[in-house]
Amino acid sequence: MEEAALGLLAKSPSRLALLPLEDALGLRTQVNLPGTVGVHPNWRRRLPLQWNASALQSRLQRISKGRNGGVA
Repeated sequence: MEEAALGLLAKSPSRLALLPLEDALGLRTQVNLPGTVGVHPNWRRRLPLQWNASALQSRLQRISKGRNGGVA
């Protein structure tokens, strides 16, 4: 997820904020490509078994701090 978008999500005044797991993990490929039939495995991709845990933790902490007024 782009850092700017992550910052906007963290600062959103909405009471509910969602972060798709693919974005939390920093994946670049889309789960669904609208308008494709039989060409792209829409909604069928598997998540990786391994990921960068420190990057994931950093993204989640950034959102948590932004959502809680700077308190993690």
